Amino acid sequence: MGFHVFVAAPVSSIDLALSSGKEIVIEERSPKELLNSRGGVGEQIAASGISVWNPAFDVTPANVITIIGIITKTGSDAFDINNFIQKANGWK
Repeated sequence: MGFHVFVAAPVSSIDLALSSGKEIVIEERSPKELLNSRGGVGEQIAASGISVWNPAFDVTPANVITIIGIITKTGSDAFDINNFIQKANGWK
């Protein structure tokens, strides 16, 4: 049966100039955000010596996205991504 995969992201996350998501540099956040309470400013809550990788975001591989659409407060709908980005950026 399966399920559909959407990507929920702001339009500013879409860069049509890139040929692949592999060109995107993933920002790394402080490990303390995960190892300490209160977003990294509180006391340590994880065992000492634990290593973590804390990416600020990820890149969804195109081959797992089953529906090209937009998610809004009122639902979702299929769309033409090029046209959508041009309108969102005032290019059209």
